[in-house]
Amino acid sequence: MFLDWGCTWFERISMTVILLNCVTLGMFQPCYDVPCVDTLPCVDTRCRILEAFDHAIFVFFAVEMLVKITAMGLVGQQTYLSLARTVTFNLT
Repeated sequence: MFLDWGCTWFERISMTVILLNCVTLGMFQPCYDVPCVDTLPCVDTRCRILEAFDHAIFVFFAVEMLVKITAMGLVGQQTYLSLARTVTFNLT
């Protein structure tokens, strides 16, 4: 199968959202979409759509973090913030 990476559905969704985030970040043009003043909102439709995707992606990753903390625990061995998990994750 094409997408059989040995991952769970949750990891596949996370990787898809990471890819979507990369695409939307590549489409954003800082000084064109938002004039180089932080107080002005997006006025272009494309900029507003990218901003909506950015907010949705942030919410997804925040929920993902909360689900993982709930499932694994926060501190200790084999938990969300454990050093062994972080090193193992970065090496794979």
